[in-house]
Amino acid sequence: MNGNGGSVSTLRVDLGDRGYDIHMGEGVLESAGQRMLPLLAQDRVIIVSDENVAPLDLGTLDQSLDQAGVEHASAILPAREGAKRLDALRKLSAPVRNARGEPGLTGGAPR
Repeated sequence: MNGNGGSVSTLRVDLGDRGYDIHMGEGVLESAGQRMLPLLAQDRVIIVSDENVAPLDLGTLDQSLDQAGVEHASAILPAREGAKRLDALRKLSAPVRNARGEPGLTGGAPR
């Protein structure tokens, strides 16, 4: 059970030292912040989504992270295969750089 009364199943992806759990079920996003808090080296994360999924679930995840006291930023990528390129990496790194006060990337090199 999760904090919202829903049932959550856990699937273990066994990759030795790189293994991880996938939590599935009703209300899993609402409890995501509390679930991940003990696993984080620092209490901040970046959320990577695409423009199809973000409107459906990002608000719920944002709220869960806020309630758990986890600092977070989001990067929303286009919902297409071509988005997996260097320009997408730049977009992904922007929220992290902004949070740290670091300069951006231009042509793969620091400005």
